[in-house]
Amino acid sequence: KPTSVQMQDFFRPMSSQKVQLLHELLLKSLISSNVPMTFLENPYFQEYQTELARSPYQLPQRVQIIEKVLPMVHAQHEVEIFETLKEQRQLTLSLDGWTDNSGNSIYALMALKGAKKKYFLDVLDLNRKQHTADNIFSAIKQSLRSKQVGFDKICAVVTDSPSTMIKLRVSYQNFL
Repeated sequence: KPTSVQMQDFFRPMSSQKVQLLHELLLKSLISSNVPMTFLENPYFQEYQTELARSPYQLPQRVQIIEKVLPMVHAQHEVEIFETLKEQRQLTLSLDGWTDNSGNSIYALMALKGAKKKYFLDVLDLNRKQHTADNIFSAIKQSLRSKQVGFDKICAVVTDSPSTMIKLRVSYQNFL
C-alpha cells in the first residue's frame, strides 16, 4: 500500500521528460507486439488509461490476465449474448469455414440481425470429424442449443457454395 508521501508523488504532474519516456515505451510496446497504432484510438484502451491516471495501479502479470481476467470477460460476454439473442427474431446464421492441408476443419458461426448487428456465436472445431453436411449441421445444432437459440429464430442461413454447404442448407430446411 502506498504511503502518503508516495501518494503525493503520484499525483504531481509529470515532467515532460517522463511523459516522453512513457510515450516511447508505449510506442515500443505496440511495435514489438505487432499491434496497430489504431489501438491508441480504441475506446476501451482510452477508458483504461483514464482510470489508470486516477489511482496507483500495478499492471497485472500475463498469467493473471489469462487465468482470471479472460475467463471472467468471456463469461460476461456469454451472458450478454444470451440476453441479447433471447429477444431477437429473424436472425441470419452465417457460417464460414477453413480447411488446412491435412483436412482439419474449423468454422466460425455468427448470428446476424440486419446489416449492422453481428453476434459471434462459436467456433466449430471439426478437426476430429469429417466435414460433412451432417457433422457440420450437428455441430451447429449443439452450438445453438448451448446458446439457447432455437431454429425458430433463424430465417436464413448464409454460407459459401461448396456442395457440402448446399447439402447443409437442405438438412436445415428438412429440420424445420
